[in-house]
Amino acid sequence: TILFGSTGQVGKHLSGKAGMLAVNRSEVNLENPLNCYNKIIDCKPDLVINTAGFTAVDIAEGKKWVANAVNALAPIEMAKAAASIGVPFIHLSSDYVFNGKGELPWRPTDPTNPINAYGRSKLAGELAIKNILPNNAMIIRTSALYSEFSNNFVDTILKLGRLKNELDVVFDQIVSPTYASDLAEAILTIIKSKKFNIDNQRTQI
Repeated sequence: TILFGSTGQVGKHLSGKAGMLAVNRSEVNLENPLNCYNKIIDCKPDLVINTAGFTAVDIAEGKKWVANAVNALAPIEMAKAAASIGVPFIHLSSDYVFNGKGELPWRPTDPTNPINAYGRSKLAGELAIKNILPNNAMIIRTSALYSEFSNNFVDTILKLGRLKNELDVVFDQIVSPTYASDLAEAILTIIKSKKFNIDNQRTQI
């Protein structure tokens, strides 16, 4: 198994698992998507996992080409390589493929309608993977990842809580925080079940 995004929150929890070849940014720069294709073809893994992504939502507006390269073009090359050697592909996506309107939890079958560059880049990756690997890929949409690694919302609030007596936090956003370790375990469960033939369906965690 080859793992892209090994230095991210989910990737760190997956790295070191049996049979997992962890690839970091210094080895394969996702801003050059063809590197991903070549790495997979060279390694010939039995499974491709992509937990990498350009996740700076605000910065993506000013760096659309970077967001598109990392979130869309790189996964496309991964999917092409996986298809060429006949192996399944697990890809992490985002709830940002939706428009954020409404009060009910999103379902995998809800219509997508991203409203920013980040969301559009993630959706572009999803659609391409669906076309390239219609029956041999798992797309997992997740939201508000947190962990003991890296900067995240939970980590930021805990730090501010230690420094301030009062916090100003937006109240017009609703998310479903996901512990990166739990998501990593879910991915391992999917791998063990070998149920990748999803018939174009997507899973949300």
